[in-house]
Formats: sequence, structure tokens, C-alpha cells
Amino acid sequence: MILKTHCKNFTNNQLIIANNLLNKQPLLIQNQWIEIAASGKFEPDKAILACKNWPKIIDDPFFRPKKIVDTFNNLTPSISTLKKYQSEMIAALILCKIIKDTAAFFNVGGSINDTQVKQTAVLIIDTYHFLNITDFILCFKMAKTGKFGKLYDRLDGTIILSWLNEYNELRLQEAQIHSEKKSAKEKEKSLKIDSAIYQALKKCIETEDKPAAEDIKPQRRMTNQEFEEKRINDLNSLKCMYKKEDYKEVEKKTLLNKNK
Repeated sequence: MILKTHCKNFTNNQLIIANNLLNKQPLLIQNQWIEIAASGKFEPDKAILACKNWPKIIDDPFFRPKKIVDTFNNLTPSISTLKKYQSEMIAALILCKIIKDTAAFFNVGGSINDTQVKQTAVLIIDTYHFLNITDFILCFKMAKTGKFGKLYDRLDGTIILSWLNEYNELRLQEAQIHSEKKSAKEKEKSLKIDSAIYQALKKCIETEDKPAAEDIKPQRRMTNQEFEEKRINDLNSLKCMYKKEDYKEVEKKTLLNKNK
């Protein structure tokens, strides 16, 4: 297997899939993958994701994200991933398709031409390489529904880039909220685990401290001699706590308690 010597951390299944995909790639891409593997930066899951037939997948009418948080699941490759494991041309072709499909939706006089589409795709690759395919699908869907304002008989690269700029601002805000919620959930989970551990340890300690039933013995009644010895010992202890002139008073109280 071509990648075996370079990819030590692959599972057997990942290695088989990655090599099968590699063998289907043009020689230029094969060499590209081997170089990435040799540098220790080959990620099989991302490579597999980048090799899917995305032009066909995005044609599916059911492939339509509904909210920005849907783009955080890493189910589609970013532009960077497409460039790394395929080529910039593949990334550009996918973007061109999305742009053309969007342009066909609008009925405007000044529609974007093929040259503008290609130039816009290149600018998007340079500026928004961190966004994934789902991001672009959602951004253009939002534009179609008027989220970024109305079109006035014109659609060009400048307008499309302005859509992406607005979308990216919304995405950053949503990412912050998502991160805070995730952090709060993890903290709550951690507190619950700590509480459960505490309760378990407390119960364990209480069980260990509690004498077994067979260890509990009935108290034996003291004899008069034992009682007197205890009284004298208690009195001596009390003498250490009171002033010298109070000894007789303490002794009187002790005798009274004995006679009761």
C-alpha cells in the first residue's frame, strides 16, 4: 500500500479506503497525497470527504442546510481541504456551479457572465478558504430569500462577495454563541460528575464508619467501684478547668448528682 509507510495512525479501514481513493486519482494528486503523508499531515477522513462527488451532491434538493449551526458539523469539506486533497480547480468548479445556480434563480437584467463567475470563484477561494460547502449553500440560500437585501436589476461579483461578508459576520456571532453553550454544557456535565463522585465517596465513607451489627455490643452496667473511680477521674479533669477556690463547689455538685 502506497500510504502505509507514512500513515502510522490509520485504522485498517481508513488505510484501505484512502489507498483505494489514491489509486483513482490522477498522478499529480497521488504525488500530492504522498507528500502530505510524508510530512505527517495527512488526515484520512478529510481526504475521503474531499473526494466525494460534490457537484452531484449539491444538486440534491434535500441538500439544504437550514441554519448556520448546521455548518459546524464538518460533514462537507472546506475550500482549504478541497485544495489540499484535490486541487484549486476542483474548488473553483464547485463554487462556479453554486454561483451559476444562484444567478439562474434571479431574474435580473445585468446578470453575471462566465468570466465574472470564474473571477468571483477565485476571489472567494482566496478570501473565504475557511468556509465549507455547506456554508456557501446556506449563504446563497439566504441571499435568495432576501436576507441580505434586494437586488436591483444587477448581480455581479461585488454583490456576491458582500453577501459572503455579511454571512461570515453572522457565522462568527453564531460560532461564539455555540462555543459558549457547549462550554456551559461541558461545565454542567463536569459538575454533575463531580457531584456524583462526591455522593458515592460520602456513602462509601459512611458505610465504612458505621459499625456492623455484630460489632455493636450492649453497654455493661458499671459497678459501684468503677463508678467511683470514674467520678474521681472526672473530678480531677474538672479541677484542671476551674480555679482552686471552685474545687469544693464542683465536688459538691458531683456528689449531688451521684446521690440522685
